[in-house]
Amino acid sequence: MTESDMKHGGPDPARIVSIEETNRGSIPRGNEKSESEKPLASDAIGMGMEEYLDDFLSEFGQALVAMNSSLDTLESDPADKMEINNLYRNSHNMKGGSNAMGLMRLGAVFLNIESVIEPYRSGLQPFSGKVAGAIRVSLASLEKVPASVQRMKSDNALDLDVVSAALFSSLGGHSPVVD
Repeated sequence: MTESDMKHGGPDPARIVSIEETNRGSIPRGNEKSESEKPLASDAIGMGMEEYLDDFLSEFGQALVAMNSSLDTLESDPADKMEINNLYRNSHNMKGGSNAMGLMRLGAVFLNIESVIEPYRSGLQPFSGKVAGAIRVSLASLEKVPASVQRMKSDNALDLDVVSAALFSSLGGHSPVVD
């Protein structure tokens, strides 16, 4: 738990979850997984998941398209709660799918995207162009993931820490709601 977490009684919802934290299992409180949800290995090889990899990668591509479509809608109507929820749901599903496939680094990226979207789900504040732009850049950085994962059957060689760091850096390093 960080010093900020202790001061505020819990983890900052927009705190970057590093790949190392994910690998060590020290994920922010509230995002823990039960033993039955934890993957057995660090990549798709050896988990018996190879047969599902093509389906996952197809779903991954569809989710990126759907998320970009939601961002398009939100740029013209930032208060569209349905699209905010669609964006969040797609990110959440990709986080779960990535983790289930043993692609924990990729799952951490989607967890970070989720944490950026989460404050807007309450509808107290309209989605901003700054947030949409930051997420769009992250999604563009993920476009080559399917080819790399297909080739390597792992996300270990992908520089996914940079994607999360860029996401939060473009938002001033913390949740945009605090701005």
